[in-house]
Amino acid sequence: GLGLLALRDAAPAIAGDRLAKARAIAETDRTPLGALVRLDIVLAQGDAALAERDANRAHGLYLEALQLEPKRTALHGKIAAAHRMIGNFDAALASYERALAGAAELDVLRAAVDTAIAAGDATRELQWGTDLLTKDPTDVRALVARGSAMLAQQPQAGIALLEIAAARDDVDAHVALARAVLAADPARAAASALAALRVAPHHARAR
Repeated sequence: GLGLLALRDAAPAIAGDRLAKARAIAETDRTPLGALVRLDIVLAQGDAALAERDANRAHGLYLEALQLEPKRTALHGKIAAAHRMIGNFDAALASYERALAGAAELDVLRAAVDTAIAAGDATRELQWGTDLLTKDPTDVRALVARGSAMLAQQPQAGIALLEIAAARDDVDAHVALARAVLAADPARAAASALAALRVAPHHARAR
């Protein structure tokens, strides 16, 4: 309990220390209840490692939790988050597929959409962006995902969605707009790229 409180207070190092002590005690309890407690501890340890940006350790802990409870599909969302932090987008997208096959929470779907945008995966951008808009019609990231995915086949419709998202200063919307109009209107493309840099001055794609 103290470890989880430390996590909520954004103190992952303290949380990790408390959880390690809890786990040492829980390892001595071989009852079914003890197994449930160990699962909770391992999950929390993974969350603490991820909060400390130790993605490899978090990934290992989440896999350990998955071995303890293979049917818990929500774990795949956590595994996906670790993969994304590592920079392995293909593995992250595959894990989000598994997570979304179950009754995933809305924040998992939002994270999946963000990852599809970062990876430039048009198929998943369209699918997951549509799913997210169904659940939250105002979600700007869903608009970015759908708009980006539609540029190849329906460029005007895609640009229209990106313009809505850009009006809300989404940096990826600005960058996607810049790329979409670059050939036909370089001045507009430059303006969109500069708008992205005003939101995120070090954004590599905008530069």
